Amino acid sequence: MTHRVFCFYALFWMVLAGQHPVMAEAFLRYGDAVTICPGDAGGDNTGVPDFDAPDCRTVSMAEIDPQGRMVWVKTALMLDRIEDGKGAPLAVFISAKMSSEVYLNGTYIGRNGLPGYGKTDEAPGVMDAVFHAPQSLFRTGRNDIVLRLSSHHGYLGLSHPIHRVAIGPAGPPMAPFLRHYWPSLITFGAFVVGGLYFGITAIRGRDRGNALMLCLMSLFAAGQLLTEVSRGLVPYLYPFHDIRLILIVLFSMGFGVCVAGHALGKFMARPSREHTPVMLLGLGLAVVSVAGILQPDGFDQKAAAAMLMPILTCVPVLVFWTLKRRQGALRHLLAFMAFILITLSFPDHFLDTVFFYSVAAFLAFLFAEQALAFAREEDRRRHGEARANKLEMALEQARARTDVPQITINGAGKIDRVPADQITDCHGVGGYVEIRLADGRSLLHSASLAELEESLPATFLRVHRSHLVNTAYVRTLEREPTGTGRLMLASGISVPVSRRVMPKVRLALK
Repeated sequence: MTHRVFCFYALFWMVLAGQHPVMAEAFLRYGDAVTICPGDAGGDNTGVPDFDAPDCRTVSMAEIDPQGRMVWVKTALMLDRIEDGKGAPLAVFISAKMSSEVYLNGTYIGRNGLPGYGKTDEAPGVMDAVFHAPQSLFRTGRNDIVLRLSSHHGYLGLSHPIHRVAIGPAGPPMAPFLRHYWPSLITFGAFVVGGLYFGITAIRGRDRGNALMLCLMSLFAAGQLLTEVSRGLVPYLYPFHDIRLILIVLFSMGFGVCVAGHALGKFMARPSREHTPVMLLGLGLAVVSVAGILQPDGFDQKAAAAMLMPILTCVPVLVFWTLKRRQGALRHLLAFMAFILITLSFPDHFLDTVFFYSVAAFLAFLFAEQALAFAREEDRRRHGEARANKLEMALEQARARTDVPQITINGAGKIDRVPADQITDCHGVGGYVEIRLADGRSLLHSASLAELEESLPATFLRVHRSHLVNTAYVRTLEREPTGTGRLMLASGISVPVSRRVMPKVRLALK
């Protein structure tokens, strides 16, 4: 089982390592220099400022922050050509948490929302916008872009509110995000199926605690996937982006907490004194988890910390139980460590792709472990039923020896009463039953085999649709190549056993 864990993660690692984001033909990088001026540098709401003015300065794109204010930004994008070979027109793309107004090579080409000095002056724009412009405005080489930006309607302060400034072939502005996210949608069906299966299992009361944790894990992963992909599916106003980020962090935290709850519930279901040091360590790490969520500046890092910290809390517990040689602890420890390693190995793509593929593999492992647990539980249940049946049969045989029931046999013109312990087997033929006795006699009984079975004690076993045998007279059970069997009785008679009841007969005769 352990090597399967590494096969899962090796496969997803190779898939993820080969993925690359889709880029436009010319785009602004976070380290590129731009000129930024105060919002009132233009003199009014329409005048483009003089970017050589003393109150303007040069910063990197990563430093642009229109949150809570209005600013002017000037930059340039270099185009090697103005045609993509397919005749598609060019457009300007802005993906940012802000309202914007765009000028291309000195000409106003449009706005997204309405930038303003304050919340009352601003109309929020969409998160991802495209600005179409006359193709004559685009130039081979340098293309100057001037932006008037503001962001007053957000709920969170982001360290990088601007995600994309680019020139490329015209198209839906969310398309690059959808192309980036769509491979993750493959895992959505697995999350939903897992949530439904374990939700029904929890409702039916079968290992309710662990099943509920697995159900919630699947649903949190599915919710996070939909929240992530929503940017590529629905054009939303930029204030909703903050809500989206909060939901992502909450879903990540919910997933991590459920993973921790599943592991702790599985290996610490019956707390005892020896658990105390481990539980105290886990409590301490839980406190560190909260601090870890509050520390990072970026919400990708907050989401990663929200999920990883509870999982890290489980590692000492799993180490403890691995050293105690608890069944399954080593497999869980290796799976947890592999999941943590993959997450830390892809910090830039964690919430985009790695999360969903690694979670799918991680859940597959946990589902397999739970399926094995269900199988072991079912085996224990069957063995328990077999022991109970065997005990019941032994008690019935003891009662039969002390209080032998008399069986009334309706024959041709007469009625006989025969002790049940003298009957070796019964053979049903049509509406009659041939009853064979230990002294070699055979009697015909005018009734069906099912009716006779109801009057016989539990020492009689239905081994075929037309045969009942008294287990006290069974000597051997032989299995035939076809899967059926034959019982040899003390009287020398051979009785067929159907394939369907062979396991039951074998258990009854042990």
